[in-house]
Amino acid sequence: MAELFILFNPFIIFTSSIKGQFDIFPVILLYLGWYGFKEEKYFKSGVLTGAAILFKQYAILFSFMIGLNLIKTNYKKFSKFFIGHLTAAIPILTIASLLNFQGLIDHAILYHLKRPP
Repeated sequence: MAELFILFNPFIIFTSSIKGQFDIFPVILLYLGWYGFKEEKYFKSGVLTGAAILFKQYAILFSFMIGLNLIKTNYKKFSKFFIGHLTAAIPILTIASLLNFQGLIDHAILYHLKRPP
């Protein structure tokens, strides 16, 4: 079963084809986040998918899909998932903004808006 996840996983195919990069860390975090979601450990899943988003932004799609599923099935569980995201994001972004706020804005937002597709 694990072989099928690796062989036909669109996240791995997508990340390995862009500029010849193989971004395995966010993919591993997404996989562990999905596993936590299936085991109904929503806080853990939120932390792991939040960390994956901090690595690469394509993880937002995965997180968005899990979030919609949680809102649709049981919106009270969504709060655990969202707090997990904040637990991963707030310390990292706070430290980055304290070290170099303008650099964080330039690299995280403006760089991606200015570069060609």
